[in-house]
Amino acid sequence: LTVECQGAATKEFQRVIDAIPSDQARTIATDALVTGKKVVIEYSPGKVLITVHERDGSQHSSSLKWA
Repeated sequence: LTVECQGAATKEFQRVIDAIPSDQARTIATDALVTGKKVVIEYSPGKVLITVHERDGSQHSSSLKWA
């Protein structure tokens, strides 16, 4: 499941955020939204990839796996 958001979190985006079992990963995604950056979350059972797109066109990703 891939969700993309910029600005206010959509209901679908928030459901995916809530399913991530890591406060740090959730904070990365929500803090980026608050500052107006685009966030793409690629979620599948047991893993997630969060990509933050900066205003200058650059991007950085964080990944997490869990059992």
